[in-house]
Formats: sequence, structure tokens, C-alpha cells
Amino acid sequence: MVSRVEVVLGERQQKLRQAVIEDALKAIFAFIGGVGSGKTRVSGLCIVEHCLRHGGAEEGPGGVALVASVTYALLREGPWKEIKYFLHILGQACGKKLIRQENRAEKWLQLINGCHIQQVSARNLDELQTYNAFALFADECASYKRAALERLIARVRDRRRKNMTILCSSIHERSAEWIESVVLENDNVRVILAPTSDDDFWLVDGYRRGLEAIMSERR
Repeated sequence: MVSRVEVVLGERQQKLRQAVIEDALKAIFAFIGGVGSGKTRVSGLCIVEHCLRHGGAEEGPGGVALVASVTYALLREGPWKEIKYFLHILGQACGKKLIRQENRAEKWLQLINGCHIQQVSARNLDELQTYNAFALFADECASYKRAALERLIARVRDRRRKNMTILCSSIHERSAEWIESVVLENDNVRVILAPTSDDDFWLVDGYRRGLEAIMSERR
């Protein structure tokens, strides 16, 4: 079912996704990249694939996957939109409707295998106390307070399933300290770097060359 995703990713973004698939020893991945580098898109696909493979249950409720951003507005316009896009595309590829139910008021959806994907805001620490998840996708997490990020990561602890955490951050002045202290100094985190020019899904060659001429490599 997931073998046809190359039709919705650029070649370089497909390589980023493949890095997650092949590095099975790591449970925490950090996508660090420039604006428009495709990190949110690739992370959205990876979390969807993980939910479909590992989030189901033969009996009772499925696993819980958390999708976080600084605010719900940013979450809806970024990660959530990508997740629903890939569920639609993969559903078409396999001839099934992958979303069984969606509750917009409570900000969650349920997949056909029973997996529950829940939106959470990094600004609401009390809300983060209640989940026992097997997956986390935290978008632009260098903008979170340290306590919020630590609490989110601590929620990923479902012993019945394979756990996975994906942390995303743009490269900017405010993120430098976070990237160094939380990501680069932790040997248990698989770091994947992606400059803006890696977005070969959206950027045509001429425009990409123009970006490379005016932006630094790290952006």
C-alpha cells in the first residue's frame, strides 16, 4: 500500500523518508531544515505510515499518535493538512477509505485499524498529561517551551507497540540553542538535515537555482 508514495514526493524528499524507514534502531528522529525544505510533508507521511503499520489492534482500542504544534491554528494549516492528504492518497492507492471517523470539535481522527490520531497544542501543558501514545510528530518544536517538549516526548511510552517520535524544526536564530542542547548532543536521536533547496516536489529547477544563489546552504 505504501509503495506508491513516490508519486507524491520529490526525489530528495523520498530519500529523507527512506532514511527513517532504514534506520530502525532509532526511535527518535529530528528533521532540521530550511523553510519549505519538505520536513513537515515527509514527517506527515512517516507518521501516517507508522500509524497504519503499528497503530492497529485486533481487539479493543488502537494506539494513540500525537500531532503537536505551537498553536492549533498552525497545526491545522501544517501537519494536520499533510496527514489528511496522505491518508487520502494512500487510501486511493489501496482502494480503501483509511479514515473511519473524524471529530473536529475534539481534534482527532480514527483510522480503519483503530489507531487514534490526536491534535495537541504545546501551549497547553495540562492537556499533555492525559495521553499514553506510541507515536509523536512535533512540528516546529524549537519554538516550544522546554517543559512542553519534554512532557510531549514522555507521553510516547506504549509498550504494546513500536514507538516513534519525529521532531521538526526550521533553522533560525531562536532554534540554534535548542538544536544543540536537545538534538545534537543526544546520541539516541537520528538527525536528518534538509536545506530549502531539497524541496524538489514544489520547486522548479530555475526557481531552486535562484534560491540557492541568495540563501545560505543551511537554510
